[in-house]
Amino acid sequence: MSRALIVALLLIAPPHAAGQRDKEALANEPPRFLDVARKLGKWDEPVEPVKIAGPVYFVGTRGLSVFLITTPAGHILINTGMPGSGPMIEAPIRRATC
Repeated sequence: MSRALIVALLLIAPPHAAGQRDKEALANEPPRFLDVARKLGKWDEPVEPVKIAGPVYFVGTRGLSVFLITTPAGHILINTGMPGSGPMIEAPIRRATC
């Protein structure tokens, strides 16, 4: 996770006492932290595939990098995203390889 996203997540609450409790709760509740990160980081927003260079394509979601390397022997996927993002990643792979 990028440092900027972590800072943004920790700054979402106001600096008063209740805000400090919200930050602590967020830090101590990984499921809640991931839910906020998914929304702020746009991890669930599909994007079009982008050819980077040669056989390398970006096929991730708006906030997470997933790369596809195409070869005659088969394809290689690097960094598979979040649970449930498979269909959002599969569609760009199909568009990149057709």
